[in-house]
Amino acid sequence: MQNINSDCNVHDVAASTSGDHFVTESGGNEIKKITRDNRITGIYTAQDNYLTRGITVTDTGNVLVVLYKYKDSKIVEITTSGQHIRTIQHDPVDNKQLFGHPRFICTNINCDIIVTDDDKVVVVNEPGQKRFIYQPEGTQLIHSFSPQYTVTDKHGHIIISDYWNCLIHVLDIDGKFIQYLIKPEYCLPYGMDLDNHGRLWLCNYGKEEIKKIKYL
Repeated sequence: MQNINSDCNVHDVAASTSGDHFVTESGGNEIKKITRDNRITGIYTAQDNYLTRGITVTDTGNVLVVLYKYKDSKIVEITTSGQHIRTIQHDPVDNKQLFGHPRFICTNINCDIIVTDDDKVVVVNEPGQKRFIYQPEGTQLIHSFSPQYTVTDKHGHIIISDYWNCLIHVLDIDGKFIQYLIKPEYCLPYGMDLDNHGRLWLCNYGKEEIKKIKYL
């Protein structure tokens, strides 16, 4: 349909219901907003050597962004104009650091916030308290668990691309494993999204192709 110059190397992108897009800068610290008429504005700059990574738009219309820094990573929630709302970094119960090397982020139908981390998936509830951590082991895992993208569907299923093991993990809303979606020889799963017909669109890394998977 069109190409849009984002004026940066894009790490992740999220869309709002109004049609605006929000982009994080790969290897940088800026978040840019691209409006429906293709106007590009920098709305937020992370300070103190933080790098922007995953981004998503919540059901309330705010933006959640992964900010990475060694041993000090966090999530920030901002408005669509870039005003800071809150930071999620430590569990309010035990004050422990929630994230190590976070990559990408999404939300679920129960307002849980789901973050892919170094070798695990961290799930916190809407107030920012840890609900559970998914860190699988099993005969299907040839390599260490390497979660990349994660999406959720209308039933609350959590779907995770596991790059090095060439697997897609499907969990229920409480983190219980349900099934794998693809066989390891099929592809190297990376970016993905769901459409309104319950189909998973999956980037096959290094093969210059996108797979469309009917899984429901």
